[in-house]
Amino acid sequence: MRASVFDGKYYKRNFEELDNQIRESFISDFGPGELPIKRGEGLVNGIIVPNSFYSIAGPCSAWAYKGLGEASFAEVYVVVGTNSSSFGNMISSENWSTPFGKVSVDEGFGKLLLNSLSFVHVNDIAHKKEFNIEVQLPFLQFVSKDKLHDLKVLPLILSKDSDYERLRDMGRIIGESERNICVIAISNLSHRKKFDSLDVEVDARLAAKQLDKGAIRLIENMDSKGFYDYATGKGLSFDGIGPIVVAIEACKLLGSRSSKLLRHYSSREINNNFDEVINFGSFIFE
Repeated sequence: MRASVFDGKYYKRNFEELDNQIRESFISDFGPGELPIKRGEGLVNGIIVPNSFYSIAGPCSAWAYKGLGEASFAEVYVVVGTNSSSFGNMISSENWSTPFGKVSVDEGFGKLLLNSLSFVHVNDIAHKKEFNIEVQLPFLQFVSKDKLHDLKVLPLILSKDSDYERLRDMGRIIGESERNICVIAISNLSHRKKFDSLDVEVDARLAAKQLDKGAIRLIENMDSKGFYDYATGKGLSFDGIGPIVVAIEACKLLGSRSSKLLRHYSSREINNNFDEVINFGSFIFE
């Protein structure tokens, strides 16, 4: 069992406090304003959600998770993050634990990826060092309360230097698996550090917003190659280029023709901190 490591830092450790924290993310002025209403029969093939503290990124994430909570339940949620170490492209074979309880890993789907992609391996140690997948699981559990016993995930972390062809192939294997799949891709948008003056900060922030717009347009058009070239060519500080490419390619094969930006804001708008500004975006593939 992979025990939670980052509770108490990125999100609340106590069950009740965590439940309240996620509820507040939904009803926040920056969130959708309400909890998921009722599970329906519509399909959500994938979402893109931020990678940060609930206190600043939670409301943005809530937009996409509201869509999941109101859609039909998937057989397996492929949760794709970025590997900050040099371990490469790794799946986790262990079940995971959060303050909400156990989340089961779909070993069968993991084996499918291992058998199909020679550059994907099992490494549970690598997953213990990463927070990006862990912080998504309580949100997923929260919107899956009616199906918790059936909830299965496949945690997958990608090397930061994965080339486009490998990411494309990974997305295609996931999309062609003939399983009822939903992909959860984890990535922030532009990220800027401390600025020398307010004028420089304002100019840089506006430039970052413009860079975001170019990437958002390509994501919404599901142009994975265009997005990859744009993000790497512009030197964007997105920390989840690979997960976004995998999500786009998988969701194409799962039936999505476009994606939709649900919410876009910066951390500064919540915490008024000019020392470090992170832009967040929430997308849904239907």
